Amino acid sequence: MTADGHDPTLMQLAIIQASPFCNIRCTYCYLPDRGNSEVISLETLDRIASELAASRHVRDELTIVWHAGEPLSLGVDFYREAFRVLRDRDWGDVRLSFSMQTNAMMVNDRWCEFFRENDVRVGVSLDGPAFLHDQHRLDRAGRGTFARVMRGVKMLQAAGLDPPIIAVVTEDSLRHAREFWQFFADLGVTSVGLNPEESEGSHIGSSLFNRGSEEEYRRFLDEILDMGIGRHGYPHLREYDNFVKLLGARKADDVQAHDNVPMANVNFDYRGNFSTFSPELLTAHHESYGNFLFGNILTDRLDDIVKDARFSAVNASVQDGVAQCKAECGYYRFCGGGSPSNKISETGSFAVSETQSCRLRVKVPVSAFLDFLQQHSSGVSSHVRVEA
Repeated sequence: MTADGHDPTLMQLAIIQASPFCNIRCTYCYLPDRGNSEVISLETLDRIASELAASRHVRDELTIVWHAGEPLSLGVDFYREAFRVLRDRDWGDVRLSFSMQTNAMMVNDRWCEFFRENDVRVGVSLDGPAFLHDQHRLDRAGRGTFARVMRGVKMLQAAGLDPPIIAVVTEDSLRHAREFWQFFADLGVTSVGLNPEESEGSHIGSSLFNRGSEEEYRRFLDEILDMGIGRHGYPHLREYDNFVKLLGARKADDVQAHDNVPMANVNFDYRGNFSTFSPELLTAHHESYGNFLFGNILTDRLDDIVKDARFSAVNASVQDGVAQCKAECGYYRFCGGGSPSNKISETGSFAVSETQSCRLRVKVPVSAFLDFLQQHSSGVSSHVRVEA
């Protein structure tokens, strides 16, 4: 219990950067140090495991996500040891699960066996058909990666792993909605998430931050909805499924995004530095704040993040921004106050409400989904009102 009688914030994700290295060079990547091949030590993982297992924020279940670099670049043997270290704790009643987001280029039979044995949720980054994917997801020699990614996806599918897809949507994608969505239907994937290209971290600017991009993205979504989502052989759309869940939430005003709630996400880099809020902040720098690292697992206690003076300053600004969103925006129930990393990247401050990212990730999709529901499910959304 906290001093006011409430349970501490429930940690949902522990995000671990096993290495900053990535075997490809996506044009829109936010990571600044993708050529660095240093690897997190087992000693550091041991300390992470101990601190997580002892944390007052860890209850019921915890997902450990391997992210911020290409996780498969370290090989199966590394993760066998890493999983052993992380599991070798008294977790009590906590259910521990693991997730990886990969470009799938290194998938082979050993990886598929490892994923099945350890019940790892594996997502794949794939931007659509080759003529879209290969414009932005390039290997370190500047060549397209589509054929190698597809080989990995098909191996995962053959192993019964059914990977969900995350596709970055760029200006190029918007002109080819039908080819884009039909590609994923033909591939037989069951779920696709759309990440509109963002300005974040070392990636400054976005092809979608142009006049008219919101209208074009709306047309893109309308075409996908017209073709079908979750029916007639078409995949589920992550954003629509999340929208439906939030639409049915009883306490809409209580919704808050987990990446603007301190300790709901905890992020560790390969050196043991830790942070909270958006995982993208782990490698970010800012003129006023410096970095957003609030301690190191080898010398500091994880739960002492809240005692860090810089954390207090960052959190005050983040919560100011959330409060502005809640007071000013009719879409609050669908986003919970927005992403701190997007806010500071676009505006230089956490204490703001609307960003271009929120217009593309929340406002445009929600408007499209509400209109779709009104057209296809009479009365379902008649009680919902949103105001820009």
